[in-house]
Amino acid sequence: MLVLTRRLNEEIIIDGNIRIVITSISGEKVRIGVSAPPSVRVDRAEIHEMRRESVSSNPAEIKEDSPPVPVSNAEPALRPARPRTNRGLLHRKPR
Repeated sequence: MLVLTRRLNEEIIIDGNIRIVITSISGEKVRIGVSAPPSVRVDRAEIHEMRRESVSSNPAEIKEDSPPVPVSNAEPALRPARPRTNRGLLHRKPR
């Protein structure tokens, strides 16, 4: 596993077309935004497990190219990450 350290609003790029940005940090919770092509499914681990269990219980019902299974407790889709700007750099104190 690759472990990376990122700060607020910093990004990680995967394979040139998937962006992960740290959108907020509050205590022990980190909120991330993921921007990926429509062909890449992005789920929380518990949602991924629910989908995998539903496919294994009835594989004929769900096909690979079928739309995502609606789940009531799923988080809303995230907007694509905005490009970083150097806004605010003039007002930062030097380290």
